[in-house]
Amino acid sequence: MIIYPAIDIINKKCVRLKKGDYDKKTTYDLSPLKAAAYFEKKNVTHLHVVDLDAAKNGVLSNYDVIREIIEKTSLKVEACGGIRSREDIRRYVEIGADRVSIGTVAIENFDFLQEMTNLFPGKISLSLDIKDDFIYIKGWRENTNIKIWDFLKKVNNLDISGIVTTDIERDGTLTKPNFCLYKRLMENTDKFITASGGIGSKEDVFKLNEIGVDGCIVGKAIYENKIKIEEILC
Repeated sequence: MIIYPAIDIINKKCVRLKKGDYDKKTTYDLSPLKAAAYFEKKNVTHLHVVDLDAAKNGVLSNYDVIREIIEKTSLKVEACGGIRSREDIRRYVEIGADRVSIGTVAIENFDFLQEMTNLFPGKISLSLDIKDDFIYIKGWRENTNIKIWDFLKKVNNLDISGIVTTDIERDGTLTKPNFCLYKRLMENTDKFITASGGIGSKEDVFKLNEIGVDGCIVGKAIYENKIKIEEILC
């Protein structure tokens, strides 16, 4: 299982939200680049980087910060947050992003998702943010009324590099992941599944590995010293 430490960015700073609420934000005294360099020194290979400003307003506000991480480290970066056009995707692909994760635009425009998987083969991952089985978009603020299980049937035949699934209700809470959700996901698709939300201990990571999840995103638990990154690298 691949471990993806998370770097969530607002106004060029590392932050963590609780349940996706921008009003429940913790800001850390560590620049995104320094955080990335720290993970690199710990032998991390992959990184999940989210432009939370862009997720909210659709403008790549922290693109330069993410570009600096890609250019100054050897980490395989998955760029995420507010990526809603072919030009946005192209910009990240050209600077060397390992994967570009799209959510809102993929849900709202399935034809666009199909086109991008053809245009950028092996580069597009899908962000599915879930609450009570429903997919949420636009920075987790809008319920699409589409159930994840119905959407999975549409994307199973697409050439996407993976699916990042975040349980909104558990994100930033450290209260254990929704193991039932991820187990069911593994049963309903053969895509690369990355779990996100609620991871609070190394035991949570080990259990995700046991049920067969391909990757997991760990954020707040690392920043608040609940997990030592070297203890969970597989």
